[in-house]
Amino acid sequence: MGGGTGGGVGPAGPGGIAGGMRGGGLPAFTRQSTSLRRLKIEWDTYVKVGEERLDADAAYREVRGRDPRPVLLLRDCDACTGKDDALLERSMEDEKILLASSWFHCIRVDKGVLKDNHPLNALFVGGDQVAPHMILFSADGAERIGLPGKPTAKKLWNVMNKILVKDYVKPADAAIARWIALLSRFDALDARLQELTTQREATDDAKKVGSIEKELKTTEDQLAKARRDEIAVRDLGLRGGARAQAVDYDAEAAEAVRGANRKGSLIDKVKKPEPAPTTGTGETNK
Repeated sequence: MGGGTGGGVGPAGPGGIAGGMRGGGLPAFTRQSTSLRRLKIEWDTYVKVGEERLDADAAYREVRGRDPRPVLLLRDCDACTGKDDALLERSMEDEKILLASSWFHCIRVDKGVLKDNHPLNALFVGGDQVAPHMILFSADGAERIGLPGKPTAKKLWNVMNKILVKDYVKPADAAIARWIALLSRFDALDARLQELTTQREATDDAKKVGSIEKELKTTEDQLAKARRDEIAVRDLGLRGGARAQAVDYDAEAAEAVRGANRKGSLIDKVKKPEPAPTTGTGETNK
């Protein structure tokens, strides 16, 4: 990271929703593979190197690095280390949080950050009655909103949206509504592809195979179009013309169904999205 000597930021394991959610009396449901690849938080982890406490400006530059997005900084605790429990409440609102996280550079820092000799200590002390559990920063660092404990999903979304309005051209709330609608479209198409693949594997009737293959191709094309529509929905446009590294959620996710010899599920290959560029002068935690 530019100018920092305290540590480094590197990719960590993604968090997210493994299956259905329950909350507020809502029925349980399960998203399909394409949707689930989007319902994850791509975390970087700050790893401390050295004992030099940085001032607040230098500490922010240290975590931001070269990523032009606003920052969501989470202080790990005994209850949530390695999990997303601090952000999620197992309700329908979680999808908004998980999707919106892609517009932030999400970074975890160890609980030792509250010690005076931690490089990022200045970000978590001073100005707050209680040391925040997470902090959201605008891209330039001028806007800082600390949240103690575990906020409700509604509260967290409101804070995230406040930062997004400052740093992005297009409104995030409208984009989220369209994005969630696309998830439902993905689910329907994934389910149909799985059904058709099962039918294809269960028959040796050449006429039926040909009909199924034709519908598989049509459904694949519809899924590809939905993904293209998603790219436009996700692009809110960073103010100032900066461009963040795009995440390809579906890189090598599925081999297209082609020909009579196609075997296996359409969705049987998943590649982890490329990590954000590693920044900083310290170690990385993968």
